[in-house]
Amino acid sequence: MKCLALALLSLPAIAQQPVQLQWTGVTAPSVVRVYRGSSCGGSFLVVAQNVPAAGPWNGIIPSAPGTSVAFQVTAVLNNLESAPSNCIVLTVPTPVPPTPPPAPALTGTLIPS
Repeated sequence: MKCLALALLSLPAIAQQPVQLQWTGVTAPSVVRVYRGSSCGGSFLVVAQNVPAAGPWNGIIPSAPGTSVAFQVTAVLNNLESAPSNCIVLTVPTPVPPTPPPAPALTGTLIPS
């Protein structure tokens, strides 16, 4: 008889940061297409389509401190897409380490024996 053993490895969950994008200049019946990239000069991938013209769009990004993500949007009407919006870059802040409490002040006296 052969026995097969499976080991499950515990992988750390990838932390995620909520993000909300808002825009102006898009009116119904247009919809918005959201693009995400690693920088404004790089390539972008579609991350959301058919987002209502009034917005906003809520999504998630990796939340490792210092991680930057670039976004831009386009308006779409009758399968025609506008030029891209301006590009914005959102960077997950590095947490400020906690400040330790102030050092206590110590005093003492000698006790005669």
